[in-house]
Amino acid sequence: NRQQREEIRRREQSEARFRDLFEQNSSVMMLIEPASGAIVDANRSAVEFYGYALDELLRMSISAINTLPPEEIAKARERGECKYFEFKHRLASGEERDVEVHITPIGDNERPLLVSIVNDVSARRRAERELEQYRGHLEELVASRTAELMRAKLAAVIKTKPEAEWT
Repeated sequence: NRQQREEIRRREQSEARFRDLFEQNSSVMMLIEPASGAIVDANRSAVEFYGYALDELLRMSISAINTLPPEEIAKARERGECKYFEFKHRLASGEERDVEVHITPIGDNERPLLVSIVNDVSARRRAERELEQYRGHLEELVASRTAELMRAKLAAVIKTKPEAEWT
């Protein structure tokens, strides 16, 4: 009996630690039901990031915020071996953000869940696109300048060689 009480106390402490870790975390976190995609729980950071009230989020499916078609989202969820995804998520405002999602299955066969940790990478993706544009522009400038130099070199060679040497 004493061992049972101690085990119950330890389990309650463990559950409280997990609840605190989930609720107080600065990372956007949600618990997702794998089969349906229903959002079972969301932390304060998720509420702030997505712009929905908690009760609104809890009535939604992940497909309501993910911009992929629902069947693509379902395929991604079903591929249990993959724990990392890149998606676009739609906020309550309608704005779309680039996100990296890390998923960890928890629970048991009775009620499996997915812990979904969402990182907003919109600024990084924007910077990557800008960098790619700059690199493309730089390559165009280098190619243009190289062509100019080749024309100038050819003109200089033509100018310095007498016509008799060309025939």
